[in-house]
Amino acid sequence: MSAAASTDTPRTQRLRDFLSAAGTLGTLRFVAVSPGVVLETIGRLDYSTSTFAVPGRGHFLSVASEDRLFECHINTDEVQAVSLSQEPAKVGAHDVYVMRFLGEHDKRLLSCMLMWDPSQGPGHYLADAVQRFTELRERHNGRFTLC
Repeated sequence: MSAAASTDTPRTQRLRDFLSAAGTLGTLRFVAVSPGVVLETIGRLDYSTSTFAVPGRGHFLSVASEDRLFECHINTDEVQAVSLSQEPAKVGAHDVYVMRFLGEHDKRLLSCMLMWDPSQGPGHYLADAVQRFTELRERHNGRFTLC
């Protein structure tokens, strides 16, 4: 994680600190849903971070891989909380471990799920990932709040 930038607000710094702790989770599946589109990709939260402000749009915290093939820009003015939960999968007989970035009225902005072991398939997670997720969830009682 990079050092704090001059565009950091207290909310941005608080989220940066949370993402630093969540960086131990390893590879995650990022899911963004909007009307008519679902975008899924894999990435990590231990990539480098940077911040920037867009006048009239807010303050953003970016997480990006070194080669910039993965970038995620989180509007820290919009994110109110991050929930951490273990839930039954919508398809298959296994649990998923989900971190949801929530906006006003708990509107889902972004979901990040532990990535399963590609050699074994859904429901089979990489070594220690579930334990690290559970520890992070317990540390924040299932919900990290930015305010």
